[in-house]
Amino acid sequence: MPKTSKTRPTADEIAEMATRGEDVSAYFTNKFNAVRPVRRVNVDLTEGMLRELDERAARLNISRQAVIKTLLGRALNEERVTLAALREAPLAGIDGSSGFPCLVDHVHPLLRHSRQCVDCFRFCELAGR
Repeated sequence: MPKTSKTRPTADEIAEMATRGEDVSAYFTNKFNAVRPVRRVNVDLTEGMLRELDERAARLNISRQAVIKTLLGRALNEERVTLAALREAPLAGIDGSSGFPCLVDHVHPLLRHSRQCVDCFRFCELAGR
């Protein structure tokens, strides 16, 4: 008896089967990676910044682009976390005063700023306070 090989149907054949109302779920594993659209951008960097990026890339044995994407992702995530914490921070200052609070103290207690801290004004503005 000759061996018959099972061939998998093509995408078009599966589409036709689905159009006829046949069950095609066996052909799908639900194991996929969503690919996010990527846009190319140009960024001007100083020689010193490029040197630091290249040193880090060499140390980690990854591309310069991977270093930039990792650092940028970390910075964006850190700002997102900080802003979320600022939205939940109490409005009273660290010293209990009712004046303009130093919200950075609420986010990271090791950072001490005055109540007139420019960063606090910026954070409050970003946080909608």
